[in-house]
Amino acid sequence: MKKYLLTALCAATLAAAALGTTGLSAAQAETAATKSAYVQDIRILSEIETPEQLATLSVSDTSIAIVRVGQDGKLTLGETSVAFEPSAFGKAVPAFCVTNAAEAEAAATLIAEYAPYAFILSENPALVSSVREQYTTANGMLDYRNVQKDALSIRNDVNSNRAKSVIVSAGALSRQEILTLKKLLVTVYVAAEGREQIVTSLTDGADGLLADPAAVAEGLTVGGGSSKIVAPRPLIVAHRGNSQAKRGLYGSYYENTVEAARAAYENYRPDFVEIDLYLSKDGSVVISHDASLNRMTTGTGNIESMTLAQIRQYKVDGGLGESAEYLDEIPILNDYFEEFRDTDLFFLLEIKSAKPECVDAALNIIGKYKMEGRVNFISFDRAQLEYAQSVNPRVSVSYLTNGNEFEAGKPSFAYDVMDTINPINASLSPNWENLNADAVNELNRFGVKVNAWTLNMEAAFFRELRNIGYSTLTTDFCNWMEKLPYEIRCASTKITAKPGEAFTLGGEVIGWNQKVLADAEIEVILLSDAELARDGDKYVIDEEGTVVFILAYHGKTHTIFSEPITVNVSQKAESGGGCSSSLVSPTAASIVLLCGAATVLLTVRKKG
Repeated sequence: MKKYLLTALCAATLAAAALGTTGLSAAQAETAATKSAYVQDIRILSEIETPEQLATLSVSDTSIAIVRVGQDGKLTLGETSVAFEPSAFGKAVPAFCVTNAAEAEAAATLIAEYAPYAFILSENPALVSSVREQYTTANGMLDYRNVQKDALSIRNDVNSNRAKSVIVSAGALSRQEILTLKKLLVTVYVAAEGREQIVTSLTDGADGLLADPAAVAEGLTVGGGSSKIVAPRPLIVAHRGNSQAKRGLYGSYYENTVEAARAAYENYRPDFVEIDLYLSKDGSVVISHDASLNRMTTGTGNIESMTLAQIRQYKVDGGLGESAEYLDEIPILNDYFEEFRDTDLFFLLEIKSAKPECVDAALNIIGKYKMEGRVNFISFDRAQLEYAQSVNPRVSVSYLTNGNEFEAGKPSFAYDVMDTINPINASLSPNWENLNADAVNELNRFGVKVNAWTLNMEAAFFRELRNIGYSTLTTDFCNWMEKLPYEIRCASTKITAKPGEAFTLGGEVIGWNQKVLADAEIEVILLSDAELARDGDKYVIDEEGTVVFILAYHGKTHTIFSEPITVNVSQKAESGGGCSSSLVSPTAASIVLLCGAATVLLTVRKKG
């Protein structure tokens, strides 16, 4: 049996620009996506601790520059104090770090006089809140590098203290907790050191890294000499619960029904269902896009002037009248929570009613079903969002706009947006047609989540999937995601082996339709310094130690990653472990080693 030794050949393969696909058909857009690099919208944060570091900002890739502010209002750079000069920061957004009330007041003065959209950053949430209350256009960020809390507690602290962003230590949150925070519209930055932490944080879905910019640039590129860049899977919203799942031979489910939401969830696994809220005359939160029953049901009348009993005399028929094959009940918010409380489905609740009582009723229902950690409010009615936060400051809100309220490309574009949304601590939910990638990425520099609605043009949908500056993408056509990759499932992430003993690595690529993508080629990425031997689809390590791998699959619009796989090599180890190698074979997998100053492509030569 022949054994092969894997040796390293360095090859720098850094970021390439995204390939535009405007005007292409959906098929052309998908094909173009496979041939182009992904654009990774990872924000790089740097702590500026010396005058020399400050001097490099004008030519660096730093998006957010963290600086300590003294009680005298000067920047503390090691043993040196210097006056704040906005021009010294280049394109980086200042983040004023404070530890006490006097420093917070000094930072507030800098914000008022020089930097109205800067971040105020502290490990003390009350200091962030105090500055944000005075200067509502500023951005808030909590420094939780020394804090151990779960995702929901962090969301509660962030929102209650008028922040939108948080910095956590690498490994402090699981991949699922980072995803939960992102779904709750919190921007997550991870402080990482070394290639293993950087790559793991990137693949866990961090919005940005507090790390050495050069090391981050290397971590962005994965693939054996390819130009693909780490791009996490998008977050998808089923608009009004729609998915284009078929009911019967030809029909589709009706919008804003529990049946539609269930079909979307079971067939295409969206991250969110978006539904619309009105308040009945007797206080029930009724789900309907329209203020009246006329278009979508067998009845007529204004929802908010009718009792629930009056409303439920009628059924949802999709506007098909007597030709309707199916009749569904007009739902209330309770129905959705009853149906989905034991799942991982999140909700975007659009407040259509102008009545504050609708917000009160919705919050009561959210509390009753313990769904606070899986809902965000969205609305075109800014006053309703402001009211929601006044009643429950923990909840995340996003301001719906047609997009033409703000002129993308205008020098003051991001500032105009923040003038509107920051006072109510909201993210932005614009009509995708009125923004472009540059505008979205500009907002991301300030920690602003951007939620695009409603992408119902197929070619544009695939194009915008690669504009990963969006926090979420809303569509009526979840079925378009059907064959795109969702996750890599591995039977085990903990493997034990003795030195010289063969073990397997592998997993299954699961599509959004929850089916295995049978022809998927999985890439094996080695995150540790180790000498490997390969024997067919098995791997051998001769020396004791802990070695970390991660599996990657490059889809047409994004890359997905497995959880890190830890191989413990020890003489004391019991045999075996490992997950199915059915998708990892000598022809179906490549191995890359991330090291030092470049991505390293592993080549194969015969041992001896």
